[in-house]
Amino acid sequence: MQMEIERTNVYRWCKEIRDPTAETLLEIVKALKTLKPEAARDFVQRYLGEVVE
Repeated sequence: MQMEIERTNVYRWCKEIRDPTAETLLEIVKALKTLKPEAARDFVQRYLGEVVE
């Protein structure tokens, strides 16, 4: 699955300069679920932790 996200955006997320949009977060979770479901679960927990508890 290709998400067509620019490298500059990923860099900004990693450096905490910018956060991904809600739509992008959903795309990331969907992609992770197809690759490795436990990674999707961990991603949601780490990124949205308190919000989903």
